Amino acid sequence: METPADIVIRLFGGEMAVAAICNIHLSGVYRWRYPKERGGTCGNVPARHHPALLLAARKERVPLEPAHLIMTLPDELPENPEITEGANAAIDHTRCAYAAIAGLFL
Repeated sequence: METPADIVIRLFGGEMAVAAICNIHLSGVYRWRYPKERGGTCGNVPARHHPALLLAARKERVPLEPAHLIMTLPDELPENPEITEGANAAIDHTRCAYAAIAGLFL
């Protein structure tokens, strides 16, 4: 599955272009693909870069959508009796928060 970082980098033509748009060092873009243990964001694009990326996409006619910037959860998660009701509520809350964030850029 392609992560938000993969999509952004692919659509803009590489890490160098994305680094220029976000006004960050090239290594910062590479870290988006790294796991947290290596100082990365696990495929997530930091929210502080979303406005610049969406603006650049509009100017350059790049087909980047707000939904591309958000890591999606599967519609249906496997049933696991060990997951507590609170954990399921947290997952639902996260889905709602992502939907609200995506709505801000529409």
